[in-house]
Amino acid sequence: MSAHKYRIEQLSPDCPEYDIEAMISLLGQLTTRELDLSKERLRRSIRKSRIFVARTEDGRMIGMGTLSELDIPVGYSGLVDDIVVDENHRGRGNGRKICNRIIAIALRLGMSHLKLTSNPSNPDRLRAVALYESLGFKVYDTNVMALHLSS
Repeated sequence: MSAHKYRIEQLSPDCPEYDIEAMISLLGQLTTRELDLSKERLRRSIRKSRIFVARTEDGRMIGMGTLSELDIPVGYSGLVDDIVVDENHRGRGNGRKICNRIIAIALRLGMSHLKLTSNPSNPDRLRAVALYESLGFKVYDTNVMALHLSS
């Protein structure tokens, strides 16, 4: 199936159960660390963020990406996360299409910039890092830090 037969759309908070199941499957391909992929958690994410999905002509979800708004005193920007394409549909431009839609929406919303993180030491993420760089994302010399609040 060629890349032009896929469509990108924003997921609705009242999406059907099979879309939630597809999200669980996709997110399971994104990382090996344990995630809270409960249906309730995912529905809350859909309500609070903008989740874009790639679908085949017959409506199957084969990719996704999340845009979260960061409206803080120093500016209005976005956080891009959870960009993943099903392993059977990679290399067909779907990750690029998802990212381009997220960038277009961020521009329309008036965001000043987008941030994302990707693990360059994970060999499975090297193609993703190359994609982000080709879209204009730059690696910044910064200390990204995290505090895990739950075990």
